[in-house]
Amino acid sequence: MVATAWDSGARLVGVITTTSGLSVAAAVLQLIFLIIPVVGFGLTFLRLGRFLVGKAREFASGSTVKAVGMPLPLPSASLLSRGGPTSG
Repeated sequence: MVATAWDSGARLVGVITTTSGLSVAAAVLQLIFLIIPVVGFGLTFLRLGRFLVGKAREFASGSTVKAVGMPLPLPSASLLSRGGPTSG
C-alpha cells in the first residue's frame, strides 16, 4: 500500500511542478486524499504496537523469567514470515 501511494504521490508531485491552474488544485487534492489512508494505517499499527507492548509488560510484571523470555520468539517469527532462513 505504501509503495503504491509513494508511486502515485511522485506522479502527482510531477503534475504539480509541471502544470498550473486547475490541474495543480486537482493534484493537490488527490495528494491529500492519498496521504490520509497511509497516515491512518501507520497510526493503527502504532496503536496496536502500544497495546501489545502494554499487554506484554502486564503479563511479565513480577517475573524476570517471563520478562527475559518474552522477546525470544520474535526472531523466529520474523524468519517464518520471510520463508525461513536460506541456505547456500
